[in-house]
Amino acid sequence: MDEAKAFKVDRKVRISSHLADQAVRQRRAGLTLVELLVVVGIILLLLTIIVPRVQPGIEDQRLREAARSLNVFLAAARVRALESGQPVGVAFQRLAEQPNACRVVYQIQLPPPYAGETLDARVCVAINSAGPTPIVAKVSMGAIADGLVRPGDRIRFGHQGPWFVLAPISSDPTKGNPDSNQNEFIDFDQGVDANNDGFVDNLLLHVTAAAEGAPLPALPWPTFPNFGPPVPFLIQRMPNLDNTGFGGSMLRSSVPPLQLPDQVVIDLGASGIGAAGRHFAVQAPSAPPVLLIFSPTGSLEEAYLGGDLPANPFRRAILTEPIFFLVGSWERMPVDVASGVSPAEDGLLNWQDARNFWVAINPQNGLTTVAQVYADTVGPGGVSVPADLARSRQMARETQIAMGGR
Repeated sequence: MDEAKAFKVDRKVRISSHLADQAVRQRRAGLTLVELLVVVGIILLLLTIIVPRVQPGIEDQRLREAARSLNVFLAAARVRALESGQPVGVAFQRLAEQPNACRVVYQIQLPPPYAGETLDARVCVAINSAGPTPIVAKVSMGAIADGLVRPGDRIRFGHQGPWFVLAPISSDPTKGNPDSNQNEFIDFDQGVDANNDGFVDNLLLHVTAAAEGAPLPALPWPTFPNFGPPVPFLIQRMPNLDNTGFGGSMLRSSVPPLQLPDQVVIDLGASGIGAAGRHFAVQAPSAPPVLLIFSPTGSLEEAYLGGDLPANPFRRAILTEPIFFLVGSWERMPVDVASGVSPAEDGLLNWQDARNFWVAINPQNGLTTVAQVYADTVGPGGVSVPADLARSRQMARETQIAMGGR
């Protein structure tokens, strides 16, 4: 009996001890306010140390990914031109608040070539040596309809030979192309065939060189007022705009646009053609986008610069040198377009930041490459920066030269 009693007492003691231990553990499972504040303080201290070290890496990755995406997008447009046998456009849309910055790039549908309204549509060409345009052509009756061709479209006479460009509209039909209903398109609704030769007598089609400042090639036609024999023509029209004429919205293709990551932009103000060209920089907020045209051969033969010139807002350039686009950060874009002053704390512009990237295109074959901004001197705070824009593009240029670009 004593043994049983002792066993029960011992069991009660052990149970009481276990319950006491469990209560202690439960009391210790929580944190006191002091302990919680210590833990939070340690976490904040770690964040202040780690975040500044991690943030540049995140920004670098964002810039690198944006440059890679632009490279892929341009390559896809080139491949589409090769596979379809039709030109393919790529438009760099300017931001309203900063026209030298771009965050979205589109593929653009190009209108089909235009050879006139009838199978027998023809033109007779003459060299206009004493006139405001170097070439004029009289057009067969009904050959060109209103609302289809406009100044800036390219034209070829016959089935071969060089391309020329249609001259601007003029109120004087002897000095420029006609626009009887003022819709910014060339028309011949007022055309008259007084001598019944099948050609419009009172309105001429005015034509100039295919690129600004480019010399005209040797031409086989007689001097105005004499004209050469009737020949067919082919007009390569500019990308579709809406019915407001120049400056309207382009017709986008069904290909999804390229949207750059947050705070990343294509700096058009520092982009351009050749070693240090800034051909895409503008002052006007309403300037047209930059437009590239990949030909069916895959080459990049021309670009519309988007320059804000009232007489020719789509300035066309024939490309013989590589074209460079700078992928950089929004914080380095000047707030005042005219001043060109960087709002960044260190005062550096995008072309001076060695973390940024150049995406370069070889016009001869349309191939693209990516290279970081080349830095060769010491800038603010001991940071390595390029000496000038040409040095900034040096690595990208050397890569393009190795690929066959000039």
